[in-house]
Amino acid sequence: MSKVIKSGGREMILQVMAFSEPEQQNQGLLIPLDNVRKRVAAITGVSEKTVSRIIQEGKTAASTSKKIIIPGKSRPRQNKIIIDDFDICAIRHKIHQFYAVKKELLTLSKLLAVLKQDINFKGNR
Repeated sequence: MSKVIKSGGREMILQVMAFSEPEQQNQGLLIPLDNVRKRVAAITGVSEKTVSRIIQEGKTAASTSKKIIIPGKSRPRQNKIIIDDFDICAIRHKIHQFYAVKKELLTLSKLLAVLKQDINFKGNR
């Protein structure tokens, strides 16, 4: 079963191919094998500093038996709603009403439905 290669991996393969073709035409190495970091940086298209940093992260991950951590995708967050003192008091009153008057077990979905109906609450779960 073949492995799915994402766009970043495909770009990397194309960069390696673009680096290797001139070496084949020249019948020799463009960058000597002694300069490993410089060669890896040229092949992958990133700076030598980035290659050094990734190598260092790999060494620390190997010594601590952990995976290499990559930065996660930043997702947009919903704006927080501002609740004034009157709304806080109304919410508190509805909660007390559920327990004292109706004698029901309160759930978040029940409370949200009542608040949207009575005080036109704009929040969500």
